[in-house]
Amino acid sequence: MKKYMMTGIMLVVLLLGMSTAVASDSPALAAYTITNTTIEPPQTTSIDVAFSEYVSATITIENASGDLVNELYSSSKVKNPNAKTWDGTCTNDAAVPDGMYTVNVTGVSITTGLSVINTSETITVVTSGGTTAPTVTASTPTGTDVAVSTVITATFSEAMTQTSVEGAFSISPAVNGSLGWADDTMTFTPDADLEYDTTYSITVGTGAEGLAGNALAADYVWDFTT
Repeated sequence: MKKYMMTGIMLVVLLLGMSTAVASDSPALAAYTITNTTIEPPQTTSIDVAFSEYVSATITIENASGDLVNELYSSSKVKNPNAKTWDGTCTNDAAVPDGMYTVNVTGVSITTGLSVINTSETITVVTSGGTTAPTVTASTPTGTDVAVSTVITATFSEAMTQTSVEGAFSISPAVNGSLGWADDTMTFTPDADLEYDTTYSITVGTGAEGLAGNALAADYVWDFTT
C-alpha cells in the first residue's frame, strides 16, 4: 500500500512539474520581416509576422512619444497572419509627419495568457522630399544675463538625422556635456555650470541633415552671455 502511495505522490509531483514548465513558456515570434524600414509616401512597407502558437495579436504603429498612430491589425486568434501594409498614415488616413515610428507587435497566448511584445523595429517616414533644406526654427538661450545652469536647445523644421546634427554642433568656448533629443529638438546639457560673464557662440553646421538627405543651406550661429 505504501509503495502505491509513494508512486502516486511521485506521479502528482511529475505532473505538477510538467504543468509548471508548460505554463512558464511564453509565445514567441517565429518570423518577422519588414520590407522597407524607410519609406517616402506613397511608397509603402510590408510587415509580416508569425507566432510560435495561437495568440490574440495586435500590430500597431507608435510615434516617438509612444502614442498610437495606426492600429494595423487585430485578431482574437491567429498564428500566422497575412502581411500588413503601412503607407505612412494614421488610423484616420491622415499623413504622419516625418520621423521614426515604432512597430509594436504584441501576442497573448490563447492557452496560457502569457505574452510576447516586440518594439525593436522602426520605420522612418520621409515626406518632405525634394530639395528643401531644413532650418533651425528656434534656439535657446539668447541675450544676456543667462543663468550659468542653462541648457542649450535647437529646434528644426523637420525630422533630422540625429547623428549628423550632433556631429555638426559646436560651442565656443568649448564645454563638455551631453546631447539629447525630444521630437525635432536637440538639447545640449553641460556637465557643469557655465562660466560667469562669458559669451558663448553656438554653431549648427551644414553637416546637419534632414531625413530626406538635405542639409542646412548655411551654418546656423547664435550666441548668449552669462
